[in-house]
Amino acid sequence: MPQSAYPVETIESPSMRVAVNHMTGAFSILDKAASHLWAPDPWLGAAGILFLDHPALKRRELSLSQAKEIRVERKSDSVVEVTFQRFPLGGDAGTLEAAVRTRLSLGDSDDSLRVEVLAVDLPADWTFAELEYPCRLGALKTDVDEGYTVIPSRQGCIVPCTTGKWKEVPNVALWAWDDGPWTDRGVADLGVYGHVEASMPFFGAVHGKSALAVVLDTEIDAAIRCVLNSNYQNVFNETGELSPYSRLAVCSPVWRATRHAFGYPRAATYTLLPGGDYVSIAKHYRKAAQRQGLWVSLRDKIKANPNIAGLLGAALINLDGGYPWHIDYPAYRYTWNDVRKFIDDIKSYTGLQRALLCLWIGYQNYPPDSYPFHPANGTLEELKSMVQYAKGQQFLACFYHGYPALMDHAPNCNPAHARKSPSGKMSSRWGRHCSAFFLEHAKKNLPRSIRDSGQVADYTDILTSGGIAECYGKDHEMTRAQDRDNRAAVLQYINSLGLFTGSEHPKGWAAPHVAYFKNGGLGSYHWILDQFRVPLFHLVYKDAVLMFREAFPQPDSSMLTDLAVGCHFQLHFNWRAYWQPGYWNSREGARINVQLFQDFDRATALQELVSHEYLADPAGAFRTRFSDGTEAIANPTNKVYEYEQGTVNPETITLKFADSRRIEAAARRDWVINTS
Repeated sequence: MPQSAYPVETIESPSMRVAVNHMTGAFSILDKAASHLWAPDPWLGAAGILFLDHPALKRRELSLSQAKEIRVERKSDSVVEVTFQRFPLGGDAGTLEAAVRTRLSLGDSDDSLRVEVLAVDLPADWTFAELEYPCRLGALKTDVDEGYTVIPSRQGCIVPCTTGKWKEVPNVALWAWDDGPWTDRGVADLGVYGHVEASMPFFGAVHGKSALAVVLDTEIDAAIRCVLNSNYQNVFNETGELSPYSRLAVCSPVWRATRHAFGYPRAATYTLLPGGDYVSIAKHYRKAAQRQGLWVSLRDKIKANPNIAGLLGAALINLDGGYPWHIDYPAYRYTWNDVRKFIDDIKSYTGLQRALLCLWIGYQNYPPDSYPFHPANGTLEELKSMVQYAKGQQFLACFYHGYPALMDHAPNCNPAHARKSPSGKMSSRWGRHCSAFFLEHAKKNLPRSIRDSGQVADYTDILTSGGIAECYGKDHEMTRAQDRDNRAAVLQYINSLGLFTGSEHPKGWAAPHVAYFKNGGLGSYHWILDQFRVPLFHLVYKDAVLMFREAFPQPDSSMLTDLAVGCHFQLHFNWRAYWQPGYWNSREGARINVQLFQDFDRATALQELVSHEYLADPAGAFRTRFSDGTEAIANPTNKVYEYEQGTVNPETITLKFADSRRIEAAARRDWVINTS
């Protein structure tokens, strides 16, 4: 008997019908306007997958829809509750007396469905690991459907569900797109706020005129499970069998344990966006972030701390001095007086008007400490004089602080303060320190650093890059929620000292507390998620926090896409390499980039990123618009694009200002060849 023939319980609004299958407990969402059904899991018909641990057994994966008892109860015209209980363990293992209780409820004010997991009840000897629920709802069938998933991996990406209907290969690394779905890269679990994983707690899907946005309301202890045009063939590769599943593009919420327990109810809200796309989905989450207090405008941040205005149109310059890797390596060292020389040179040579100048230079202690300053850099009088001189030149000087780092070879390394996994293992040295001790080191070091330098800006390394995680260290055990609170407390403390601060890799949880993020350009660290890049984070937070794009000074076409979405440039200089001769040296590269980005960044710094649209094929030329009317058209490909307003040449960018100014630029790389 096909699943569709089973009796269903329905609840509906003017635009949405939710149907719950009495036999499986799985549900579907009908978009009435688009006549599109966002259907349940097409592989197993599973409402969800429950993952459990037992001290004497391997981890078990139990399909909720295989429960011996499934009870679907209508509670009102808009609420249905579903209970799954008594799960067969297979073979002679018998039945697990467990229960999972869920609730589906239509929203009062919009066409949305709130999906809740109310409780997971287990026998005493079983431990909750995670629950994928709802499982693979709304899957797009690869090379059958036409649409894409929307995933906030770092800045963000879309994953089209078809390659078979493309008329030509888009601007992607085809080896990754073709091989990736058949390997472990065909799936991805993105922890919400994890290290270079999900920067925001939402995902979505688009099929024709129907768009579905999913916001994880309980965002801590959550992940997004992504199937990226995969059929889990990687599971069958070792046996030489073909996967019995079809290829899908889909995302599911994963509710993770909090210290080995379900802990508290979990919820996600599914909303239909008529005629929507990835921009609509991001803007839908922007409203949620504003309601939750995660979105604080840059204008309000500047009112609270006027020094932040010095970032508008600025470059972030990292001037490498060996720290935090080394303290006493002369080859990396420069002095405070050298910094004055550097400021004079880069301003006069490149025309750079503003900068956040972050000095990665030696202290006398390794991180997580950052004090006292090393005497080889110069006297404290020279330090304070340099900082004041820099500020007068509109260069805001700050210094590296790395509270999450714990270095094996450092005398101040305290393994008892390391963040530990349930098995007792420590993290890598850059994220090893438990956040329970971050604030202690900030309070110990930062006020003295401010006193000696007069700094008004701050840089806090790794704090947002490191994923929100539990700790099982003795006497400092913590949940993910406590870890997030500890990290936020450090940022709030820094702000309380009159500084503004930032960290690396954008994360929505930190956006209210920081003025900027570095490493905020487009792109991911995953074969497939890196191919079709879209600025989801900027569509949500562009006018709430400045983003610096990590780049070496030499111009290239990859920079064009980041500039077009509103990123400021982030430049890296080694003190000695900066002065070396040659056309492509760092000074010349910086000069060329300053000419291009400085005015545009300053003009758009406080503006909302209103739209992002491809002119033709995804991953090709695109146009962005900002709230003041400024727009950019970037073409990172080697193709010529025609659109309603003209021609877009390969590897070019056109910047159109609100005051009618216009800048056009092309990335060029040439050999200078002499023959004799």
